[in-house]
Amino acid sequence: MLEQLDLKPGQRVLEIGAGTGYNAGLMEHLVGESGQVVTVDLDEDLVDGAREHLATAGLDRVRVVCGDGGLGHADGAPYDRIILTVGAWDIVPAWWAQLRPGGRLVLPLEINGGDQKAVAFDRLDDRMESVSIKDCGFMVLRGAFARRARSIELGPTPAITMYTDRDRILDPGTIYRLLTGPYEDRPTNVTANVGEAVFGSLALWLGVREPGLCSLHAEGEAADRGIV
Repeated sequence: MLEQLDLKPGQRVLEIGAGTGYNAGLMEHLVGESGQVVTVDLDEDLVDGAREHLATAGLDRVRVVCGDGGLGHADGAPYDRIILTVGAWDIVPAWWAQLRPGGRLVLPLEINGGDQKAVAFDRLDDRMESVSIKDCGFMVLRGAFARRARSIELGPTPAITMYTDRDRILDPGTIYRLLTGPYEDRPTNVTANVGEAVFGSLALWLGVREPGLCSLHAEGEAADRGIV
């Protein structure tokens, strides 16, 4: 993702999701003494930990801020680069507003509420244009702009769960009967390995083309039976 971000000495960069502070420390090295790194996290304990780690490493030029990353950090704007180390379902207005024209945004973007891709966008005059896409997997953004995903238990026991961000779905009982009742295999003539199906090109294709896409999770006996 740092290669996608393409940092240069002297640039100002905003990171959403401070974590341990490690990624911000790497970016401080890349932008050099003439640059500036600001990293934002929602949790005060993570902010305190990141500050401590960076100070121990002698990286005292990184600003660690406690706040909602969905709002960015206007005090340091405009930024040449913005990077998210949390999954997001969309580009929120603050990131657009705080990114310098010609700047770059890199974020783990959820495709239709499912698969994540690290996408690098360049800000042009009136739009964002993607320049690279990589596989990734992150915890999702929290706060005011978190995606409100729903988890729905299917069947008489919590063995099968459906995750969706759709307001209108089939009746859970109907879905459970479809999953556990008689079935017929129908070949699609599409060949994919597990990585392509779950994390790769097939998952991306489905996310882009299937508006009703959701995910299913099975555990215990339901998983042993191969229902999902």
